[in-house]
Amino acid sequence: MTDLERHHVMAGPNRKWSDKYGLTVMVCSFHHTDPKEGVQYNRKLGDRLKRLAQIAFEARYSHDEWMQTFRKNYL
Repeated sequence: MTDLERHHVMAGPNRKWSDKYGLTVMVCSFHHTDPKEGVQYNRKLGDRLKRLAQIAFEARYSHDEWMQTFRKNYL
């Protein structure tokens, strides 16, 4: 599949932190932007990715650092 797009798991004002800490995933354009299935619009899927990102981040850094950076707990 060559139709992949980079999704910043932590978007908006936290996008820069997604880049800094590698909290991005590659998804096909359909699963990136489709109004029903796309991670941009599907809150359940987006929150699942945020939980996985938090787990990965905290395995390397700490929960306190996560909260200082992102200010929301997804676990």
